[in-house]
Amino acid sequence: MAEYLHISEAFERSAEFDLIHSHYDFMALAFSRLVRTPVLTTVHGFSSPQFMPIYEKYRDGYCVSVSDSDPAAGLNHLATVYNGIDTSFYPLRPNAARGDLTFLGRIHPDKGVHLAIEVARLSGRKLIIAGIIQDGSYFASQVKPHVDGCRISYVGPVGVAEKNALFARASALLHMNTIPERFGLVLA
Repeated sequence: MAEYLHISEAFERSAEFDLIHSHYDFMALAFSRLVRTPVLTTVHGFSSPQFMPIYEKYRDGYCVSVSDSDPAAGLNHLATVYNGIDTSFYPLRPNAARGDLTFLGRIHPDKGVHLAIEVARLSGRKLIIAGIIQDGSYFASQVKPHVDGCRISYVGPVGVAEKNALFARASALLHMNTIPERFGLVLA
């Protein structure tokens, strides 16, 4: 819901901008012909073939991708722009105490949080889950029933300092995607 409110606000105010740059996959494309402001869509991966008709209908829109594997034939693909990360925010701590398993990312079936929970259960390790809940029904049915505050913990969205604390005490960062991940910032 928040994505659509954000997109509608940007398009309602489009005359104030030189460019509307959307990271919401196909969502903004449907409005791109309604404004004079150019719209650039960053393709983070084609997560489902059901979205391709939208990209094809609005093929005159401008696209960039985060991976060379994403340009689709017939789209107005301008370039590949790799995700960037400032590594100075995440210092290497080789002597940090380790023990927990950590999941960091969006709470969504695509990211495989349920699989991370299963890995923790099978390995007998504690799992700390951090990230925004993007799919509330998935969280309610597949994640929350396992959160006990002891073996499985959910800490919510975290900032840089909290990420560093999680990384410092993690034996492993679990990234259990159920779809191809082109260039995940969490992994980088």
